[in-house]
Amino acid sequence: MDFKGTRHTRETHVSTSDPDALLFTKSRKAGAIPSYMGHALMENRSAIAIDVRLTPAEGTAERDAALEMLAAQSGGGRISVGTDKAYDHAALVDGCRALSVVPHVAQNENGRRSRIDGRTTRHEGYSLSQIVRKLIETHFGDAKQHGTLRQVKVRGLEKVESTFILNMAVSNLRRLARLIAWPSPLATG
Repeated sequence: MDFKGTRHTRETHVSTSDPDALLFTKSRKAGAIPSYMGHALMENRSAIAIDVRLTPAEGTAERDAALEMLAAQSGGGRISVGTDKAYDHAALVDGCRALSVVPHVAQNENGRRSRIDGRTTRHEGYSLSQIVRKLIETHFGDAKQHGTLRQVKVRGLEKVESTFILNMAVSNLRRLARLIAWPSPLATG
């Protein structure tokens, strides 16, 4: 078929080598390519990824995976989660609050009202979460620069997920080496 001049959609364009991958674009100016979405939950103090998931590239995949990963964290204590403004959505904010997770979501006020108000933003922990949350990008950067995520050589959700988990584990090992080498602030001598 000749698709020249027609808009690519998930119904008209399916990858023959990886039918699990869905067309996805990161911006309006970029072209859509068959993709998956990788998600990671990071512990703020050590910058270690404590949960990773790979999902088909769908519109609500980021929010759904975030809520699943947060629900899996059991510790009894109250936790917070720092995210960018793409997560400023009623489903995620309300879901976090239902899980007793404080949503430190960056406010998205582009033509709408943010779901995060002064009750959350007035605390010092909110501004700290907004600084530390950016460290999660180093895991993805390492996996692309030093790992195999820039261009994945395997096909299928299960195989790509295994590759993603392995890359995140290697990224964690790089951080663990630095954490072990640092002297403890409690050590004397």
